[in-house]
Amino acid sequence: MAKVSLNKTSFNAGELSPRVDGRVDLAKYASGCKQVQNFIPLVQGALQRRPGTRFVSEVKNSANTTWLAKFEFNFQQSFILEFGVNYIRFYSNHAQLVTGTVTAWNAATAYTIGDIASTAGVNYYCILAHTNHAQPNAAYWYPLTDDIYEVPTPYTATELTTSENGFGLSLVQSGDVIYICHRNIAPQKLSRISNNKWSLAAVEFAPPPFERVNADNTIVVKWDEAGLDLEASASLFVASDANSWFYVEQSAIDVNKPWVTATAVGATEYRRNDGKNYYTVAGGTTGYVSPIHTVGSKLDGDPGVTWEYHDDTTAYFKLGAYVSATDMLATAKVTVPTDILKANNGTKRWAKSAWRSEVGYPTHVTFFRERLTFARDQKIWFSCAGDYENFASNEFGQILADSAISIEVQSDTASQIVGITPMAQGLMVNTTDGEVFVSEASISEAFAPTNVKISQQGGYGARQVRPVRVDNAVLFVQRAGKKLRETNYDYSTDSFIAADVTILADHITNGGIVDMAFHREPYNVLWAVRSDGVLLGFTYNKLQDVSGWHRHIIGGSFGSGNSVVESVQVIPRYDGTRDDVWLIVKRTINGATKRYIEYLEKDYEDGDLQNTCYYVDCGATYSGSATTIVTGLTWLEGQTVQVLADGANHPDCVVTSGAITLQLASSVVQIGLRNTPLMQTMRPEGGSQNGTSQGKLKRISIVVIRLLNSLGVKAGINSGNYPWQLLDINNRRPITPMDTPNTLFTGDSSINIDGGVESDATISVTSDQAYPITLISIMPDINTHDR
Repeated sequence: MAKVSLNKTSFNAGELSPRVDGRVDLAKYASGCKQVQNFIPLVQGALQRRPGTRFVSEVKNSANTTWLAKFEFNFQQSFILEFGVNYIRFYSNHAQLVTGTVTAWNAATAYTIGDIASTAGVNYYCILAHTNHAQPNAAYWYPLTDDIYEVPTPYTATELTTSENGFGLSLVQSGDVIYICHRNIAPQKLSRISNNKWSLAAVEFAPPPFERVNADNTIVVKWDEAGLDLEASASLFVASDANSWFYVEQSAIDVNKPWVTATAVGATEYRRNDGKNYYTVAGGTTGYVSPIHTVGSKLDGDPGVTWEYHDDTTAYFKLGAYVSATDMLATAKVTVPTDILKANNGTKRWAKSAWRSEVGYPTHVTFFRERLTFARDQKIWFSCAGDYENFASNEFGQILADSAISIEVQSDTASQIVGITPMAQGLMVNTTDGEVFVSEASISEAFAPTNVKISQQGGYGARQVRPVRVDNAVLFVQRAGKKLRETNYDYSTDSFIAADVTILADHITNGGIVDMAFHREPYNVLWAVRSDGVLLGFTYNKLQDVSGWHRHIIGGSFGSGNSVVESVQVIPRYDGTRDDVWLIVKRTINGATKRYIEYLEKDYEDGDLQNTCYYVDCGATYSGSATTIVTGLTWLEGQTVQVLADGANHPDCVVTSGAITLQLASSVVQIGLRNTPLMQTMRPEGGSQNGTSQGKLKRISIVVIRLLNSLGVKAGINSGNYPWQLLDINNRRPITPMDTPNTLFTGDSSINIDGGVESDATISVTSDQAYPITLISIMPDINTHDR
């Protein structure tokens, strides 16, 4: 028999797969665990208990799946957005955005989109600018619930959730604007006018991209009694083309005579030059300076002739009412070439908008190289450089370096783009069948229509969960949902590699990941929602070679199934001290389904008062005069809650009529659902006099646990042969006065284990109290029986 004292000094490899249970040769085996629940492995190596979640509000309608997005102008102006069926609600400074003081509706007021006015005690949101349209009026006003600020949207339940149960919208922010995409809805723009005034409207592109110029049918543009009219020589239009765009060109560039010098011209004569059409303001003899201007009028010499710019031989139209398959009303968005407007003078050079109901709108959006970038199916569109809502592919007939770009990602299969993420080296394009990168063909020149390279990089495929960029890497979910891959540029091969970062914890993502957000301050944790509602954490720091998975059961013991996380998002805390993790949690409360907005509270830090420790879920804090009755807990009706009263552990209470009764009057009370932390070590390796200690009988006699600012800790051994033996670590000091709570402990605690002889000899640490725990190391004494 050999006796050894081991020291487990790190836990930051997180929870490891049962498939590596025997890989004691791996470096991460020593810093890994069998289970990590409601603990966060820190980059430094310690294991820290997750703080509790604080209740903010119930979603508008708990019957519907709801999603979180973010608006982040700076840490002082950051908002969580609640996307529900046909609405957005807003949260900032840990509270729901409300309307504030609302003035009564006034017939003389000119209302704009986003204004609020009230009638008969009901607040209304203006959805269309107007004057003198009394409330209620569904064409102009949208009723709000009480004083909760809300913006109506066109997104239904079907559009909000993908077939993989992920968030169905793609969003990207630029300053005070968020662009939003979905295949069924024209791209929308959510604008913050002020913190208490937001508007949502379809983006007015000028223009959008168009399909390739067609040459099959003839289009005649003419005026009739209804206005401007487009007539096709064969069936071309469908009713859903209304409000989409249409493009036409002159049938030939030589319709007008060319401008030449020293030539007599009369008044209102047309000439062409530099791909543009001009007309004379008055007659005369042309000068020696050819006209190339694109607005207004200029002389072509001295004295010369004054030429007014007319058009660039093309025209854009916004389609109006559908008349028939060969006839639609339209509104011209630029001056229409005179040749196109000549009676019965049709053109075969035309194109429909690339984005319309018939073929679908963009499904993904981001920014890349100062261009607003959209994607759908296998196509990607880049706006003009610096002009985000302009997708003109040329300017006055010329393709310029800053013109819009349209490309198609070719594939052997009908793969679909499911994510676009900008990186320093290029645009990472995730498809259902692989990974593609779009970049400059020549790095010495700017990204431009003539400087584009498309390169196939991998064949893993991805699902429609928005990838997360962390430093120089992009983390994306593989198509089946069970693998998270880390994409990095490899200089040695001049290519991108996508390593599987779930390979040592392949069990933890069973069911698939449906949502993700990265938490930079203070944890360096990627939070991921699993399809069954378990919240996963992935501690990730590439520079320190730290990667460790952990799972979190929000408000309930492990496997209770009483709390299901559906969405996660991260924004900076309003004071800039940390990032806040926000959640939508689906719960069963008093027999009814509820969906609550909650956020993760801060950890206990040195210098904090013990009564501020917050380690309950879906909870709240009472702070005030000492009392035995705490009211206002209606969202926890009928629930058994854990209580920390003036820093002391209190027996559990049941919320009845929104209130609980305490045994002693207290002035600071933390109240919420119990969350149970649990850590279980891997099988220890070491101590054998004859090779490995794996598979040999062992007996643990003493365990020393090093703690930092911890209380309420239980520890012991567990295995398949013996029931868990969890012992309280009593750190109460003799100098602590009676009738005062035990204080947080820092140091080493030793417990004697009265265990049997068995082969696993794993150690567990847990708690049934609402205190912080930071586990620094575990030092067991182990007797190993050699075979």
